[in-house]
Amino acid sequence: MKQPSIGRVVHFVDQASLVHLAAHIVKVWSQSTVNLFVLPNGDEVVGNGYIAMTIFYSEEPKPYTWHWPEKIGDE
Repeated sequence: MKQPSIGRVVHFVDQASLVHLAAHIVKVWSQSTVNLFVLPNGDEVVGNGYIAMTIFYSEEPKPYTWHWPEKIGDE
């Protein structure tokens, strides 16, 4: 697994709607646990974003977890 570090962009799975939201890592607790600044997407979330604390990594999209963005095309 990639090593999380402050400033990296990841996906946060919203608890209520399972929507994947872009987020920045703002604190690293361990290789699998971070704090995130979750960005609003304009459709599901209104406002300036929010902090999600002590979020665990999951390869499968599960509520209130983070994962690395999916690769698209030939990346």
